[in-house]
Amino acid sequence: MRSRGFSIVELMIVVVIISVLATIAVPSFTGVQDTDYMVKAGAEVQRAFAGARSRSILRNAAIRLIIDHDSASDVANIRVDESPNSSCDGWPVGEESTAACDVTNPRCGFHEVHVTGSLAFAGYRDAKVSFVSIRGGDGSNLDTSVICMNRRGRMLLDAAGDWQPIAGGVRILMERQGLGLERELWIPQGGVSGVWR
Repeated sequence: MRSRGFSIVELMIVVVIISVLATIAVPSFTGVQDTDYMVKAGAEVQRAFAGARSRSILRNAAIRLIIDHDSASDVANIRVDESPNSSCDGWPVGEESTAACDVTNPRCGFHEVHVTGSLAFAGYRDAKVSFVSIRGGDGSNLDTSVICMNRRGRMLLDAAGDWQPIAGGVRILMERQGLGLERELWIPQGGVSGVWR
């Protein structure tokens, strides 16, 4: 009677098939993980805006969001500060919005988002997540801007010394460099949720 089992040729064919499938599947899983990093970075940006709005309303204070999306910079892409006197004009005259925070001031830089630059999370850097543009809902350019969230949670932009509402909210376009994969985060004026496209 002949014993039943697999021949060496059959086992080799199965091993080759498994190797081919693994070779195809591993890069796909890596791409999914990198896309997840872009989604996580966007969620972190959205949380910064939502947290600033909540803090402005709960503490009856103006909150400043400093936006800088230069990928070569070591400063935060978004830094959140609280005004010393609860108004959008409360920051000291001559204080540069991009200047480093004084460690003795707990209101300065109480929340920071690092998506690009050397201080960013390694997963964001490895996935090559970057900002493409930051615009107002009306299409106006907000790159390297200072936004004030007033005590009612409304986003204002400094227009020649006068704080004006940002029409339509803020739209932040992010991408994974080299792949053309883009996501848009929308922070509506007076709203708390982001919408991805």
